[in-house]
Parts: sequence; C-alpha cells; structure tokens
Amino acid sequence: MRRILIYGDVDLNVIDGSSVWLANLAKLLSMEEDVMVDVLLKKRIRRDVLVRQLQKEYRVRLLYAKDYVDSITEVDAHNVARMIRRVDALAEYSCIIVRGMAVTRKLLKEPFVDRLVPYLTDFCHDEHKIEAQEKDFLSRLYERVQLFLVQTDAMKNYLMRLLQVDGGKFHILYPIVFPFPKQERLPKSLIYAGKIARDWKISELLDMMEQLYAIDPSITLHFVGDKFNLDMAERREEILCRLNEMPNVRFYGSLSREELQQVMSRCEVGYAYRSARIDHDGSLEVSVKLLEYCQAQIPMVLRRTAMHEEILGAEYPLFANSEQECLEKLIDVFTNDRAEELRGYLQKCSERFSWTAIARGLRTALSRYPARKARLLVSGHDLKFLKPLFPYMRQEYTLLVQEQEEYTDFSVKQAKQLRDQADIIWCEWLLTAAEWYSKNCYPHQRLFVRAHRFEAMRRFGRQLNVIRLDALICVSYYWMEEFMRRFQLPIEKVCVINNFIDTEAYHHPKAEDAQFHLALIGALPKRKGLKRAIELLHLLKQQDSRYCLHVPGKRPQEFANTWNVEEERRYYEQADALVKEYGLEDSVIYDGWVDVSRFLGQIGYVLSLSDAKIPESFHVTPFEGLASHAMALCLPWEGIEYLYPPRCILDSLPAMAQRILHYQEHPQDYAADVEAGHRFVKENYDIHLIWQTIDDLLKRGRTR
Repeated sequence: MRRILIYGDVDLNVIDGSSVWLANLAKLLSMEEDVMVDVLLKKRIRRDVLVRQLQKEYRVRLLYAKDYVDSITEVDAHNVARMIRRVDALAEYSCIIVRGMAVTRKLLKEPFVDRLVPYLTDFCHDEHKIEAQEKDFLSRLYERVQLFLVQTDAMKNYLMRLLQVDGGKFHILYPIVFPFPKQERLPKSLIYAGKIARDWKISELLDMMEQLYAIDPSITLHFVGDKFNLDMAERREEILCRLNEMPNVRFYGSLSREELQQVMSRCEVGYAYRSARIDHDGSLEVSVKLLEYCQAQIPMVLRRTAMHEEILGAEYPLFANSEQECLEKLIDVFTNDRAEELRGYLQKCSERFSWTAIARGLRTALSRYPARKARLLVSGHDLKFLKPLFPYMRQEYTLLVQEQEEYTDFSVKQAKQLRDQADIIWCEWLLTAAEWYSKNCYPHQRLFVRAHRFEAMRRFGRQLNVIRLDALICVSYYWMEEFMRRFQLPIEKVCVINNFIDTEAYHHPKAEDAQFHLALIGALPKRKGLKRAIELLHLLKQQDSRYCLHVPGKRPQEFANTWNVEEERRYYEQADALVKEYGLEDSVIYDGWVDVSRFLGQIGYVLSLSDAKIPESFHVTPFEGLASHAMALCLPWEGIEYLYPPRCILDSLPAMAQRILHYQEHPQDYAADVEAGHRFVKENYDIHLIWQTIDDLLKRGRTR
C-alpha cells in the first residue's frame, strides 16, 4: 500500500482551477487499488459541491485539522509544518504532495522533505525578473526532493534553464480531466464555466451575447459559476442582474462537477477567451478549462498563444486576439455550423491529456516512494471466530491485536496506543471496543465492526458513531436487518459476510459406526436445545439401541454465567432428569473439551436445535459437520433458509428422526446428501473465499 497525503493550500468550499485540480488529483490517485489518499483540508467543508463524490470514495479521506490538533481550525503557511508532522506521525505517508510556494517554503527543513512532492505554479515565470531569493529557494527545493511536479513542458524547460539542472526530477502533471458523458447537443449553445474575473472577460462576454441576440436570438449562453474575484466585486450586482435577466443567457450558479459535466456535454461551443495578461506567448501554464473543452469535444474560442498553438495547432480556426474577433468567430461557428467538424480534431488533440495517460505517468513517477503493508488493528474479546484468519491477515497486513478476557475489560490506555499505529481498525463484536473506536478513531482510519447476534440485545449499537463507521459486518441477512432496525443503521453502512469454515482442517477418517453418533456441539445456554436433542435420541433409541448423543464443551455447572441464572439452571436440571427418565445415562456422552475437527471423525450427524424465537446468527458447528463429511440436521429458525441447504432443514423432531432412520436403511442417500453438503460448504463458506471477501472489503470498501 502507498498512503499519500495531499495539501493544496486551497479552500475546497470554493470551485476554481486550483480546487478542481486538488479534487481531481485525489480521485485519480485513488483509482489505484494499492493507494490510499488523504486530503488535508485548509478549511472545514461547509459546501460539498466539489467534494461530494470524493466523500463517497473509500480510498479518499478528507482530514480536518481540528481532529488532529485541537488548537488549529484552518491550515496556513504558519501551521502547515506542524499539521503535516502530526498526521504523518500517525499515517506514515509514502509521500506528501503539496501545492503552493508559501506553504512549501515552510517544509524545506522538515524531516519528511525527502518524501515531499511539490507542485508549484505560483513562482515568477520570467527568468529576467525572478528574484534571487525565489530562485535560490527553487534550487534548494529541487536538490532536496526526489520528485518535482510541473504542469507543462514549457514550465519544465523554463525551470531547467533557470536552475541549470538536467530535469531528471521533474515530472509533467497536466491538469486532470475525466471523461464527459455523451449527450445530444443543444443547437446554438455556448458554454462558460468558471470564475467571474476581469481578465476572464465576463463583462465582454455578456456584451457579445447582447450583440448575438440581435443577430440570432436562438444562440444561448449557458453560464456556470458564481465565484467573483475581488477585481469584480464592485460589479457583482450588475453582473448577476445581467446573468439572471438576459433572454439568451441561462445562469446555473454553482454546480457540482457531475452536474457541470452534464451541462457542458450538451453544449456546442465553449468560451475560453481571456486577457493578454493571462494568455500570452510567455505563459507556462495551461488552462484546465481548455483541456475540459478538448475532452468534451467542445470547440472553443480562445486567444492565440504559443501554448495554445502547441496544443491545438497553428491552424485551429477559433483563435481570436480581440473581443471583436471573438464575436466574429462565434458568429461564424454558429452560422456555418462548424462545431461538428471540429469535434474529431479536438479528440486527437486531447489524447495525450487523457486521464489514463496521466495516471500511467504519475504511477511510474510515484513508484520511487516505497510501499508498505497497511496496519490492521483487531480489537475485541472472544476472538475464536476470527483467529483462524490471523495467518491470512499477517500475509497482507501488519497485524496488531488488542484482546480482552471479557468485553468489559477494555483498556482505553492500550486502545489509544494501538489506535495511533493503525490504518484499519476491526472491532470483533459490537460492544465496548466498537463504541470507543467509533468515537475516537481518526478520519484517516477505516473502521469495521463485526456483529454476531447477542449484541442486538445490548446498548452499544445505540452509542456507535455511525459517521466514523465504514461498515457493520453481519454474518447473516436476518441479523443484518435486525441490527439495522434496532439501531437505525443506514443500509449503506451495513453488509453481510458469512462466517467461514476451514474445510481442509476437517479431512479426517470417519469411524465405521459414525452414523449412529449424533452431536450437539455447544449446548449452552438453554436456547441451544439440549432437551430437544435428548428427545430426538429417545425417538431413535426406540428403533435402534446403537444411537448415542455427544455433547462436547463445558457443562453448565462449570459456567457461572449460566449456572447462576435460576431459569438456566432449572433447564439443565430438567435435562438431566429427562436422561434418567428415558434411561439414556449410557447414551448421552458429555465429552468435555474436544478438538472439534478430530472429534467429528466419529460423528455422523451434527445438530442445530436452537429456539426458533431466538434465531442463530449463523451457527458454525453444523457447517463444521458438513465439512467433515457428516450430515447437518437443523430445526428451522428465522433466516436459516439463507444459510443452509434445504436438505439440512426439517420441521420437527419426528421428521428428523425419520430422516436419520431413512439414511440407515438407504446409505446411498446419506452418502449423496453428505457429499452435496460438503460441496456446499466448500463453495460458499470456505475460509479462502470468506477471507478474499473480507480482504476486498478492507482494501476497497466493498465486496465483489
């Protein structure tokens, strides 16, 4: 895994070229399955138009400074070094991508400078006017970093001349533009999307639209954006009034990136004309909007510059060097319907700027920074259902374990120490650990909680901080619905991953008389149905004295939490009395602790006789029986039909006894059903399959 931190020194509440760059870079990097991206926010998100999609990406996290340093609410050049030191100490980043001269200056002497990846555009672009101090800073920066991102070939060549370096550390990172949806174009539609600024010629654009209205009222401007630069602040009311009242202008205001793409992809022509102060032959930067228009195959009017000619070719027909020429080009393209013929031309021009080409180059450039295993913390008590996965976890992750004797023994001190070392946190059981970590994990961490059954009757689900939760993992659909219902959990935060069976571990020879040996593995508490197992044995013994019942595990007298409950104790006393009443003392065998995989070598039937009104979550032991080539027989409980093969489920104890006696008379039916059951477990619950599903969830935030 490569964990990458990005800080752009831009406010993601505001949509402009820099904030779009940051959001698109985070999205691009997160498309690599072995990359996790953290975006350190300059300001808390209050307007999610730009980041709405990012917030849904599992491999991207937005980090708010106050969650790490309580005294910092906004990141700037004065505190950026402290902030990055703090999050880097916790997350151990492979590299740290930073945009902006002011903040990069503050990081030059930091211990992580060899992992610093600067992306700078805000330096003097004139080698005759650049100050010696700025040049010296750029030179020292180039010397200390391993990788230096620049926006264009022109910028790379300029810095190579300026710093007198071979440029081996430079990597060109063009502005990232993702594909636009294909839609039918609106006839005679003009699109502008961006800031409202003097050099962006917005007043002049609206003047052109008034002139175009006199020529052809059907030509319509689709205007997206509502951010005013300071140089247009005094004209804000006037501009907004014109945008809202002009008959051939449709004003959208601010849109999300997805909404913007929908609007742009329906328009025929784009407006990208800016002043000569911004677009000139000495320009080292390329407009993001230009590349967006190219990707969307929208011919645009724009100023002729060396950079634009290099991208579009000197013969591109919609270059304009004045407002009048711009107006003439718009009239020509709409009057003569020239937009369509230019689309294929733009597609060829944009190929080297495709997101796939940029991703390939960036992946290679960042490969110089070492990857590491993600750090997985497992916390909980009674980890018996999870420990067989530890060898798998250690192959893929650095495994940390916080295990308690009882869930009430949770140590906050230990939890804080382990939390600060983790990338992913797995809480086994929806109990104390799950509540604490949901309230105390960091935004850069992933949190998973696995719930079984009895937690549904506890309070902890109501105390869970669902915002921090990535997924509550349930082992069956019935209990997924119950957890959602009882704790008001949204469906997008819940998933089902069944328990696993290590089928290879149960390949042991079967005893010749195994068909006469039944087992109820785990007879505590009373809802497990020990009395029903005794009744079943009684029915069988009436037909054949060879049948016997094995009850491995602790006796109720050995388990204080059971024996000290009067209702439970009375139940087991009744069970003992029933054994004596039926004369089964020699046929009910309390085996104590057993190695289940070897113990099953003598067993022909594994029973599930639990109370129907208190359904099992999964009930592993009958599946263990199937894995060992025994037959599983179950009384129905809610949800069992989603877990077990139909041949394993019978409506009553007499039906179960009849089935066993049928198998005794027809051993070929027994062999066929046992083989089918074994295959069912192998194909649905084998430990390799379940681990792959869990690994997918931890790495991708979803199961396949």
